[in-house]
Amino acid sequence: MFRVIENENDGTLNINKIIEEFKNDTNFGHYNKTGLVCIEDTNNACGGVSLPYNYIKELTNLCKKYNLKFHLDGARCFYSVIKNNYDIKE
Repeated sequence: MFRVIENENDGTLNINKIIEEFKNDTNFGHYNKTGLVCIEDTNNACGGVSLPYNYIKELTNLCKKYNLKFHLDGARCFYSVIKNNYDIKE
């Protein structure tokens, strides 16, 4: 099961809203325990905006803290890398 979190106008998801959606025990009725956070870069719902590197890093750290998997949909990730001069290894 997945839960959609409405994005901010800049394409990011509010970190506190993400944490509020975590389901980390078995007493949540029809919800499964949270195991994965997925984002898309670039965010097509916001006109193709590239997510800031620091934001992606913050999300990966959050996932590590809560022992969750993290997925960055990379279909357009290279556009973001080029636009923002990132190192793709990062």
